[in-house]
Amino acid sequence: MTNRSNMVWAAVLVAASLICTLGFACVTPLAGIAAVAVLTMPRRAALMATIAVWLINQAIGFLLLDYPHTANAYAWGAMLGVATLGAFAVASLIDHAKLHVAWRAMASVLAGFAVFEIALYLASIAALGGMDGYATSIIVRVGLINAASAAVLLLLRQVTFTNRPAAAIPAVHRV
Repeated sequence: MTNRSNMVWAAVLVAASLICTLGFACVTPLAGIAAVAVLTMPRRAALMATIAVWLINQAIGFLLLDYPHTANAYAWGAMLGVATLGAFAVASLIDHAKLHVAWRAMASVLAGFAVFEIALYLASIAALGGMDGYATSIIVRVGLINAASAAVLLLLRQVTFTNRPAAAIPAVHRV
């Protein structure tokens, strides 16, 4: 990918964060998007895109979705940033594994999500509270949103940012 393509792709990831923040509010797939950035961009560009994704999530939350302007809300916002960077870091480690690209993608998203949730859980236990969100059904729902978002973004990147002719992309057969 060229620098211009990286910038366009980063804008797509930020737009995805914006759309997901407006649609899901507190369930924006930050871990999934961070893993996609790792899998699709050079490391520095991926890190900058991941930070931008988190920042747009916070800006939309506080400016449009009426997140409360309290110390606890700001602390949670910062913790989401830390958790997102944790997801980025583990996805970066997995991206170096000698695995088929599909296995690397699945492992990056899954491990990134696990690190993200563990970081938030530890923050909840340590000081920030809010243990209500850790029911199994909620974690599964949030995990599925992260996985689905990552899959859609990876597919979008494959279809729109490759130099292969359209005929080289397998067609979907309808029954």
